[in-house]
Amino acid sequence: MLRNTFRLVISSRPSLAQWKSLGKSHFDVCVIGAGPAGIAAALRAVDYNKRVCLVEAKRIGGCDLWNGTLQSKTLWEMSNFLARANGSCARRVYDTTISSFMELDEERMRQTLQEVSETRETQILSALHASNVALLYGRAAFASSHELEVCSREAKEYRTVTADYFIIATGSVPVTQPHIPVDHKHVVTSDDLMMLPLPKSMVVVGGGALGSEFAATYARLGKTKVYLLDKKERIMPKEDDDVAETIQRGMEKNGVVVHQDCLLYSMHSPLQNNDWAMEGNNGGDHHPTVRYTIMHRKTHELQTYEVERALVVTGRRPNYFGLGLRNTKCEVRGGSLVLNAFGQCVNQKHIYAVGDATDNDRSVSMGEAKGRLAVDHIYSPHVTEPLHPDHSRIVFLDTAVAAVGKNEKQCREQNISYVVAKYGFELCSRNVAASNTEGFVKILASNDSKKTLLGVHVVGWSASTIVEFATAAIQRKQSAYELSEMLTAYPSVSQAFLECLRVILGTSVLKPGTFPGLVCSTWTPSGLERGRSYCAANDTQRDGKSSASVESCW
Repeated sequence: MLRNTFRLVISSRPSLAQWKSLGKSHFDVCVIGAGPAGIAAALRAVDYNKRVCLVEAKRIGGCDLWNGTLQSKTLWEMSNFLARANGSCARRVYDTTISSFMELDEERMRQTLQEVSETRETQILSALHASNVALLYGRAAFASSHELEVCSREAKEYRTVTADYFIIATGSVPVTQPHIPVDHKHVVTSDDLMMLPLPKSMVVVGGGALGSEFAATYARLGKTKVYLLDKKERIMPKEDDDVAETIQRGMEKNGVVVHQDCLLYSMHSPLQNNDWAMEGNNGGDHHPTVRYTIMHRKTHELQTYEVERALVVTGRRPNYFGLGLRNTKCEVRGGSLVLNAFGQCVNQKHIYAVGDATDNDRSVSMGEAKGRLAVDHIYSPHVTEPLHPDHSRIVFLDTAVAAVGKNEKQCREQNISYVVAKYGFELCSRNVAASNTEGFVKILASNDSKKTLLGVHVVGWSASTIVEFATAAIQRKQSAYELSEMLTAYPSVSQAFLECLRVILGTSVLKPGTFPGLVCSTWTPSGLERGRSYCAANDTQRDGKSSASVESCW
């Protein structure tokens, strides 16, 4: 097995002896990979009047446009429309749901997914052409630290590219597990899923953000019975309990069965065993194709299920396959390039890596920001600062979930004293008018006299709208006092954010405790609480009166 693996790696870079050479070209910047990060880096280099080439092995747009973010979010919007057709807003108008009068056209659905990707591809190609970016199609591999060979297997030709700087933006690939038989048909990864027919049943292995997104989307399309396997005690383990519980309730409402606190004991596809695949489905009208067994972590009880498809979403890793990094001095550690805060390789100062080709945040927006940052670090006459650690993030589930900054769990781990307020959307006029009252706004601020914003979390309609302007406030370390002076339009979802701020300050129209969806509480580390008591006692002895504000000691 090891010999086969070694042979595969060596053969990834073809012998060029019999291939036609198209000569050598030199550029100021050569970007490898035309996904969001690579495109952003290439166009940013154009801003500095540099000669740029962009190398792509497949199609412009990378995993964003093809089988990735754009298509999955388009699918989510379709599922969102169907959910609205089955919701209370439809019943207001028709006194019934209208989903029963509609049937999902799968062929049209997949055609739409292709159309949105082609639309963005055309736009990006136009931008690259207008900016005179040289676009080279082919597999790229470093021949040395300063030479790149771009090979076209179909045409049996190659071109040698040299550049002052190279930016690696080759994206990522799904992580697969040895005991999971991924066959890309019945047992698939997120890279395979978009253009396949909707299954009647599917298990999603992995309860993180991406796995939960797919589970929620496919359940709301109404064609698939979805099972979600999560080894943690609850899905979305990085989120606070109230956020995760709201997410799970929404999923279960749409029929998702969550295998919680369970491990995947075994999985078999029909390509492994054709005998049982043809047995039928206990008298059902279709044949299952995947059989999987789960084991409960506490009881060690085993349960076996059969589904048409299994989706494995257990993470992604940088894609350096066939890139020829061994021919450079770039250091790879733990499967990722060793980089500084600007994406610069520590041992090769002229080589950078951005986007999913790095080992941290793999969102499209962060990838684009890293691409621009790398070019600014190369050419900007001013000192460039690393990206701010607090940036917004969003997950598309039964409803949108957006956040920026810290949550309660992180504050407690870091012993940060905080005050937290939660304002339910059922108390917001805009949401009541839209018959979309699920979810809440949750704000954390420092538990001192300044009330500096620490984090904002929104579950529900227009979550991203609220979080985006909260992001600027957190990056600027603004206080709840400053933000509470805003005047919002009426009716708007931003009113829920503003009222939540006022709950923290004690100036809200509706007071905590009057409604279940309106709460406010504080948390203080035990040592800090003792310190406050000590300060209060000293103030009392010194002044002969109680301190009006203990927070002044801190």
